[in-house]
Amino acid sequence: ACVLYHNFAPLYILIPAALTPIPAVLLQLGGSDDPFGSSPRGLHWAQFASSFLGSGLVAVPILLHTTGTIELEAMGLSLGGFALLAASFGAAAYLQRRGDDETLLGIGA
Repeated sequence: ACVLYHNFAPLYILIPAALTPIPAVLLQLGGSDDPFGSSPRGLHWAQFASSFLGSGLVAVPILLHTTGTIELEAMGLSLGGFALLAASFGAAAYLQRRGDDETLLGIGA
C-alpha cells in the first residue's frame, strides 16, 4: 500500500501491531500472585489492553482514509493484510487445539 501510492502513512499500522502483544507478555513475565486462583491476577486487564490496542489495527487505516491521508485502495490493502493475518492465526489456533485422533474439519476416522 505504501509503495504503490508513494505514501508511507499506512506504516502507522505498525505502531498498534507492535504494542498489541505487550500486555500479554507482561502478564506472562509477572507470574501469578494468588496460588489458589484459577486465573492469573491481571488477566482481564491484559485482555482488555490487548483488545484496545489491537482495535487500532482496524481503526488506523480507516482514520487515515477518513482524514484523506491515504487512498481507499491503500486502506483496503492494509485491512486485507490484517484480515489475512487474523485468518492465519485463527487457523493455526484451530489446528493446534483439535485432538490428535480427529481428521480434517473435526470428522473422526
